[in-house]
Amino acid sequence: MNGTRVVFEENVFYQFADGKIRSVWSIIDKAAIAEQVDGDRPR
Repeated sequence: MNGTRVVFEENVFYQFADGKIRSVWSIIDKAAIAEQVDGDRPR
């Protein structure tokens, strides 16, 4: 975007099969990112 850093929480879940990663799910706090990027600007 404009080079401004944002901070957010993320949870990542991995599914393993035969000793290898088969699936990855990532859940991020999109509201926290939006608040830092958009600020008080209406959405």
